[in-house]
Amino acid sequence: MTEVIKTLATQIGETPVVELPTVSPEGAAKIYLKLEFLNPSGSLKDRVMLNLIEIAEEDGAIGPGSTLVDACDQHAGISLAMLAASKGYRSLIVTPEGLNPAIEAIITKYGGEILYTPLDAGMSGAISQAEEIARNKEYYYLAQFTNLGNPSVHEATTGPEILEAMGKLKSMLS
Repeated sequence: MTEVIKTLATQIGETPVVELPTVSPEGAAKIYLKLEFLNPSGSLKDRVMLNLIEIAEEDGAIGPGSTLVDACDQHAGISLAMLAASKGYRSLIVTPEGLNPAIEAIITKYGGEILYTPLDAGMSGAISQAEEIARNKEYYYLAQFTNLGNPSVHEATTGPEILEAMGKLKSMLS
């Protein structure tokens, strides 16, 4: 039966693990793949952006009408725009010129704004610009590259999910 979901956040994580038996040679280690593309925006970045947003909410740093800004490319930008929209925030994605037009279209469909920085400045140029923008109190900088909420979400969720899946596998093989 199809269910109606009230909040997008509940659909992030708990992705399955699948064995890839034909990838490794006979007698070699088995290879498994965690299917993070099954998160709502199709990326592991959903976990990161959701955690960074929830930390900011818990800290009281953001609320109704907030604009979230971060230096992003590709999937992180999609995740930020999607989650900001689902929670009623605005989003500004700062990225080097040359973003894939399909990614740009998805971000803007979620209502995300995009600010391009010079390509030759790379991601560090985008980070500097996002930091500068966030000096204006109308914006909240998520700082995905330095925010400890990024690795901690994997320690709290992704890692244990893998260990749980491998534990179930081990018990099935025993």
